[in-house]
Amino acid sequence: MKKLFTLFTAIFSMFAFANTAAAADVTFTVEVPNPTYEVWVVGNFNGWNNNLHKMNKVDDTHYTLTLDDATFSDGHTAATLKYKYLSGGGDWAYVEKDADGNEISDRDYPGAGVTDVVLRWAMVFNPNVEPIEKDVLVQVYVPKAVKELYLTGSFNDWKSPGSEGTKMTWNEAMSDEEGNEFFQTIHTMDANKLAYKFAAGPSWTYEQDSTDLTMPDVSVNEVYHFMPKFKRIYPGDAFLKDVTFNVTVPAGTENVYMMGSHLGWDGTSWQAGTKNSDGTFTFTAKFDMIEYKYFNAQDWSGEEQKADGTKVDNRKADAQLATTFNDVVEKWPAPTGLNLLDADKYTIRVVNNTVTVDGINNSFELFDITGRNLQSVNTSGSFTSSKVNAGIYIIRVDGATQKVMVR
Repeated sequence: MKKLFTLFTAIFSMFAFANTAAAADVTFTVEVPNPTYEVWVVGNFNGWNNNLHKMNKVDDTHYTLTLDDATFSDGHTAATLKYKYLSGGGDWAYVEKDADGNEISDRDYPGAGVTDVVLRWAMVFNPNVEPIEKDVLVQVYVPKAVKELYLTGSFNDWKSPGSEGTKMTWNEAMSDEEGNEFFQTIHTMDANKLAYKFAAGPSWTYEQDSTDLTMPDVSVNEVYHFMPKFKRIYPGDAFLKDVTFNVTVPAGTENVYMMGSHLGWDGTSWQAGTKNSDGTFTFTAKFDMIEYKYFNAQDWSGEEQKADGTKVDNRKADAQLATTFNDVVEKWPAPTGLNLLDADKYTIRVVNNTVTVDGINNSFELFDITGRNLQSVNTSGSFTSSKVNAGIYIIRVDGATQKVMVR
């Protein structure tokens, strides 16, 4: 009993569920498009777990949910809330969008008595519709400047363009002086919520300059698109350049890691910087253009912050404009004080909604952010968890703890 209490104390302290301030109720109220069958709210207050807080239906277009801020993770209150709404739980395919279907920024809490308004859903979850599993032939015509094309989406867990299986096949017979045609057959577990996009190069830097695509008619087995515009077109390997990053960091920083579009934003392929005698760090990479951020741990919780503790926007580096970048990290997040996994001893991989750990000596445990034990085994070597929904989880390996994000 004492061991169980100690474990849950550690897990809950990581997310700071205990708040020394007086507890206060926070009420989310939202107006949504019709039809909407259910609404979920997700944010920093619940570790961005999109399958945790289902709202209560008031009528066909209004939902509400009241929470005690003493239960909020990381000590968040109404003043620091960031959140979004979804039309279904456990899948980002149902996230809210703007009126044109574009991504929106995280919401700030507007205060009690104020009703949020969702203008559009990426998709509407309908509990009355059965999943449609099928193969779909995806064909697309793009500008002639696009020499290679990649396809990613919900069917492959949004793999980074350039990952295995994302490169499309050039159809020489259907290409002409104006453009190139590419094709790929994909397999989706549910055509109703199939979403995908193209990239004119092997990273997210080259994604299409438009919203995600879906199947307007799920009865067909092939789709054809004309995609005229991308955020950037990959110039080819010959134009890649060696780039150096010089990074000034807060005093006492022991390690710095980079994560970015060139690494797939996957949360596993962390690039470690080299520490210099003056306390700065140096990174080198070869690319055309990337977006990136710095971390003081191989974990999303180590993400750099502005001096006031707020979020830093993605940094951008265009190798066609410069090959040396001098960056400054203003602040790191406060340490949790927990016994974290040793990155030199254990390897963590998150693939296809599972968590794999290499280097285990005795035990592996998986928890959701409420402290519920999802899986517990005595094992050694490598172990892969059961499949879980997208969200933030806690793994405990040989007594050491780590937060992981499943996307």
